[in-house]
Amino acid sequence: MTQRITQFIKSITARITKEDYELMNKYLGDQKRLKELFLLLPVFEQRHCIDVAQTIQKQFSEQLNEEQKHTIMQAALLHDLGKLNMGLNPVTKSVAVIFDKINRQSAMRLTGKMKFMNGYYNHPEIGAEILKQCNVQEEIIYLVRHHHQDQGSNYNNLLNILMEADELN
Repeated sequence: MTQRITQFIKSITARITKEDYELMNKYLGDQKRLKELFLLLPVFEQRHCIDVAQTIQKQFSEQLNEEQKHTIMQAALLHDLGKLNMGLNPVTKSVAVIFDKINRQSAMRLTGKMKFMNGYYNHPEIGAEILKQCNVQEEIIYLVRHHHQDQGSNYNNLLNILMEADELN
């Protein structure tokens, strides 16, 4: 519960610094469409994605070669792209979290009735489809699509890292 309160406060006070934009440009700058999509995210979602990327840099980069770093950093920056235009803001996300905690099955039935609930539950798939249309490499699409799936311990190392960094933020 304390983590959720902290997340809420971070989201309503979110700011993006020059250094944050430099990080985004380092990994997305050569791909204009991906950069544009990232910048369409609300500031609180940009902040979250940057925080996930920074956690990966700080805690996991020694485990990765340069190609893996570039792949996972792009995935981290884009992992919540499916929340674009879904009506999710700090308040509606809090409502979705509460609904989910009270009764997940009933909450999931609201995806057809409440756009923000659809975004909350289905943003990984929606984001993967957006990235597919942008001709992004398959591994990034895979990471975005599966970053919330509970598949046991059989998934790949990059997905494990992305899921852990996302959970920490």
